[in-house]
Amino acid sequence: MIMEDLRSLPAGPLIVAEGGLITPAMARPENQAVWLFPSRDVQVARLRVRHRGEVPWSYLQAMEPTIEQLAETGIATIAVDHLSVEEAIAEIERVFAPRIGKGPTATTVEERRSLIRQANQALVNQYASPSSRPLTTVDPDSVIRTFDCECALPECTALVELTISDAAAASAAPPPSILAIEH
Repeated sequence: MIMEDLRSLPAGPLIVAEGGLITPAMARPENQAVWLFPSRDVQVARLRVRHRGEVPWSYLQAMEPTIEQLAETGIATIAVDHLSVEEAIAEIERVFAPRIGKGPTATTVEERRSLIRQANQALVNQYASPSSRPLTTVDPDSVIRTFDCECALPECTALVELTISDAAAASAAPPPSILAIEH
């Protein structure tokens, strides 16, 4: 389903896909991918915080095949142990600079807003579609997720926490309808 979702997106502007379900085999051509990895020690520490002291070892085991697959490819990797979010973004931009330079990129507020709206709508659809989570019942009034601010200003990194129901209602209105409080 991930590959079908990616193929359904427009050819431009450039698209960034992220997530644990994307494998090195999906990343073609290889020069258009980068994997961010913490060391095992840092990953264990982060998992302990995120899961209140209990480390889901399956998460760690799932990383090992990916690391092995990456070693067999030309895909770039970035160690993120001591990087701030801004430093990690700078590293990603460095890796992708040649590709980004060729474009196409979203250059206007309207183009950026359209992309942000598509991403926010995709997140709503993941929870609203019965086929996306067939074994799980989701209460859209109680599930809270993080959405991107639709102001689309280049310097804005604000996130907005909404229930799926509220996000669905907001995304039914013309953008920008999901905005950070400070906007």
